[in-house]
Amino acid sequence: MYFTDRTPSQDAPVNTSETTDILAAAKVLALPLVFFTLLFVIVIGGYFPYSHPAIKQVVEERLVGFLGDSVSVGGVTVTPWKGMAVRRLVFTTEIEGGIRIRASIPRLYVSYHLFALVMELKQLDRILTHAGDEWRNTQSSRMVDMLGKLTKPPLAHVLNKVRVSSARIEVATAQQVVCRASDVRFSMRMFTEDTTFFSGTMAADSVAVLGAWPFTDYQSRIRLDGYCLTLERIRSDFLDGGINASFTFDALNQMIVRGETKISRVNLARLYAPQDTALGSANGSLGIEMVIEPGPAFYDSLFVKGTARLRDVRLRSLPLQRTLSEVLFMPRLDSLHFNEIASEFSFKQGIFLNRRLSGSGDMFTFESIGWVKPDGALYQDLTGVFGAKLLDSISPVARNMFLPEPDGGGRFACTVQGSFDRPVLVLEKTLVGRAVKSVFKTLSDEFRQMFR
Repeated sequence: MYFTDRTPSQDAPVNTSETTDILAAAKVLALPLVFFTLLFVIVIGGYFPYSHPAIKQVVEERLVGFLGDSVSVGGVTVTPWKGMAVRRLVFTTEIEGGIRIRASIPRLYVSYHLFALVMELKQLDRILTHAGDEWRNTQSSRMVDMLGKLTKPPLAHVLNKVRVSSARIEVATAQQVVCRASDVRFSMRMFTEDTTFFSGTMAADSVAVLGAWPFTDYQSRIRLDGYCLTLERIRSDFLDGGINASFTFDALNQMIVRGETKISRVNLARLYAPQDTALGSANGSLGIEMVIEPGPAFYDSLFVKGTARLRDVRLRSLPLQRTLSEVLFMPRLDSLHFNEIASEFSFKQGIFLNRRLSGSGDMFTFESIGWVKPDGALYQDLTGVFGAKLLDSISPVARNMFLPEPDGGGRFACTVQGSFDRPVLVLEKTLVGRAVKSVFKTLSDEFRQMFR
């Protein structure tokens, strides 16, 4: 065996060209590796939610002016590839006519087109930052301003879906709360390649109108075509009955395009529930069908036509009943039953006009035409017929004042003026003359009996 002091490195010569090739290959592979690693991190990271006070502050500042003058946000979470969730959003805004809207939204979710958001970010930031100033410096309404921004770039290109859950909304004037809705759910999807800019659904557990009329289990579809906002397939429970309706409103021209409402099987006792017991009580079932004619969307310009039908109606101690009873000497009018009361009505220039109001009952039938104002003021030309059984139960003096009917009943005519709670009855002159003659005839007969 032989030994040597040479090392292996001395035996094998170093291949410098091979080492250079390996390093060059590593550099070539490193660049795409780093690229794909970063891409992987970006793609995967885009599905993770991020939240920071700075994000919340930016979102809150951009929403001021667009949603309202007062906006507060509890928190914001952004998931880059999915969308943005806003928590505890509360805002107050005022629109035309001194109407104030206040909304409290526990969760608002917005999904967007990320690449469109990146491309339109600068213009979007400018619009949201100066939205309030632009609205104040123009003559257009706030609703028109908001719809205009929704239906035009950049918002129309950026937004994809919007969802609202468990919101509370209040609409009020300086004098009273007009509407209060609870547990409101709203979902819509944006379209950019059609005349329809968004469509979706809206629902609420409860909607109280004027603090007295509760609508429950409200559902509807909502659609925006240009500046025309449509609520269709509206369904809601209302006072043991139901409502079906649809409306289209042109926000740009402040016009009602169409409107239809059908109310069925409403509990009249719940609808007519006055605070003052002196106004009596009413029981029965109510159904209404009405159409809102196209025209300006202002109270004094609304034109509504419709029909109303009440069935199995029982009226007790209404002011008009008491007045009729006193003037016509009819004590049994304090309680009346009608098989049906029907009306053909219209609402124009703030006044309800009944072209024909009729009722048929056991003791009393009537027809009337006239008008009623929302404050209760009224004027009615009334013609009524009392049944024979009712006339047989009153004194001859009262019975003889009515015009006789073939079936033994009695007819009368009068005008009803004043107000609903204080009606004034003006009898027809013929009826007054018959009443005076009846009184004198009765007195004459009694004098004859005395001196006979």
